[in-house]
Amino acid sequence: MQKLTITNKKQLEDWLTHFNWFLIGDIVDVTAKPSQIGDKEALVPDTVTFQLENLAKGSFTAGQKLEFDCYKVKATGVTDWSFSREEFPFATSSKAEPPSEIELGMDQEAEHLKVFFGDHLSLCENYLTLECSKIEITKLKSAKRIVQPQLSESYVHVEVPNSPLPSACDWLDWFASEGLDIVIRILGDTGRPCEEVGADYSGWFLQIPTCLAETDGGLMFSGLAKTKSGFSVAFTFQKYLGKREAPLWTTLAKVLANRFPDSEVTCGNCKLTAKQWLIALKEGQSYLDSIFITRK
Repeated sequence: MQKLTITNKKQLEDWLTHFNWFLIGDIVDVTAKPSQIGDKEALVPDTVTFQLENLAKGSFTAGQKLEFDCYKVKATGVTDWSFSREEFPFATSSKAEPPSEIELGMDQEAEHLKVFFGDHLSLCENYLTLECSKIEITKLKSAKRIVQPQLSESYVHVEVPNSPLPSACDWLDWFASEGLDIVIRILGDTGRPCEEVGADYSGWFLQIPTCLAETDGGLMFSGLAKTKSGFSVAFTFQKYLGKREAPLWTTLAKVLANRFPDSEVTCGNCKLTAKQWLIALKEGQSYLDSIFITRK
């Protein structure tokens, strides 16, 4: 196995730069849990090891195979191993589901080697700090994982073939046929007659009448457009009232599945037919796994 010893900041910066600062990567197999930053009574281990991974091949679409370049990192002469929050976000096992992105940085002014690790959703103060005198890096065998399918609960994009662009009134009729009466509104108003809505109703919202007074939005149309064979549209669900507004999302799935069963639905990292999306909302993760994982 290839091995690199880093004892100065220039070596560390060159190595991180070569791998684009591990922007799309993971930290796993952390051997020592860091203390919370500012805890003066915490014991700092002299040696810390973990595995640093960097995406080499693949995309984050459900069911795709990812290949990671893997490196064992051994830090010795550790003087700081701390995290800025109580909850430690990085995986302690390579079998766990790690973050898909990390952010690395280093302190050029520090006396020793000082590296910061942050997760991809973190604020700037949400980071892990490692300060040490030496880092040994060993190249390991690459790791392979299959991307787990995940649905979004608030955004879906639909490509519908062989169909004209529907009017706003069409959507109200289709929802009603599935048992849910709705209105169409602009942001913050109490609803408009659908006949008053133009051909491009991107930015308008569908909402349940009993939820109008307590909300500004609802299920928003966006990206409405004709395509070569049909139309495309996206929906963003601005849900504020929990279960009271939930029928908007499930009824949308019913409308698409029953009227456009072969349309392509992109939700989360999954590409599904409209019929499959409806089943996935009903049956959950086991159904998604049967499509993207079990059949691979």
